[in-house]
Amino acid sequence: MEPERTCIGCRIRSTKSSLVRFVEKNGSLVCDGRNVEFGRGAWIHPTVQCLDTALSRKAFGRALRAHVSVTHEARAQLVQELERSVPVSSHQAKAERLMDN
Repeated sequence: MEPERTCIGCRIRSTKSSLVRFVEKNGSLVCDGRNVEFGRGAWIHPTVQCLDTALSRKAFGRALRAHVSVTHEARAQLVQELERSVPVSSHQAKAERLMDN
């Protein structure tokens, strides 16, 4: 059974592989697409709607227990990072591995 996390935007529990992790570095948000960064992480669905909801509710600051400020330029960069790091579901990855054999 795969671990579950809660999206800080919509508050819906989902599998870890279907969410994207963000961490705080030097007061700014960084997308941790490979889940290798140290420290506290905040998880969201890879949608702009969940990102905007989390930003408007200031959920990143609470989840990361750090002051995180996001400007309009930083938000645009986060959207680009979010689109680049869309997770592949475990079922899709498994199906692709089976098709390769």
